[in-house]
Amino acid sequence: MCLSGCDAFEAIQSFEEDSNLIEILATHHGTPEAGVFPMLGIHDGPRTFENDLGWTISLAAGYAVVTGASITSCKGVEIQLDAIWGHFPEDFTYQDLDTTVVASKRVDAGLYCELHMTLGPYDPNITGPSGSQFDRPDDAEVEGATVYLKGFAEKGEQQIAFELWSRETFVVDLDISTIAADGEPIRVEKENFSEKITVSKAYDRIFDGVDFATYDPEAFEAELPDRIAAVSHVFPGDGALPYTP
Repeated sequence: MCLSGCDAFEAIQSFEEDSNLIEILATHHGTPEAGVFPMLGIHDGPRTFENDLGWTISLAAGYAVVTGASITSCKGVEIQLDAIWGHFPEDFTYQDLDTTVVASKRVDAGLYCELHMTLGPYDPNITGPSGSQFDRPDDAEVEGATVYLKGFAEKGEQQIAFELWSRETFVVDLDISTIAADGEPIRVEKENFSEKITVSKAYDRIFDGVDFATYDPEAFEAELPDRIAAVSHVFPGDGALPYTP
């Protein structure tokens, strides 16, 4: 005999068997050489690196603001994920390779082929679904910005200071159809642990192709959405990144 609430219990049990929590994590780093990630600066300190035109760049402040994420099944169904912190201002001067969960949701079991990360202007008053909020950046200039970069570039006797913004909302589309260990799409199934996907940004490649002696800052700012997309990479799990530049 089924007692009161049995139907609800069976529905919950079925739901749990046919779904799992998926978590999207964000991290950043310099471009690895021979599989080794470089140390370009200490935690909460400037990042120093060279671009492909020989300019040495000292990045005193660098942010990219994640405002949302969604995932699309291989059948074409898009699911909006919950932004854990509301707006997450990823700080490139924080410890490289540290990960932060930026979005999650329980989704149906199955194969997933696309991940979409939305970046937009930072609003410190936007909170996550539980009222949670990430620490406000030390740099007040990031408020209202989607991407904020500040520092200087040197080459020979030339030293060029820069302070650059993008205030555009844009989406970085990431292919997850072959990132599983077997070269297959991300598979969500009932497990004891959540399914994790890490999105990383190789911040030292943002300035590639820029000759600071002649560049147009406004033109560079217009390119920032494409530049952030170009340095974004996606990996399964939350451990060591199997990065191939």
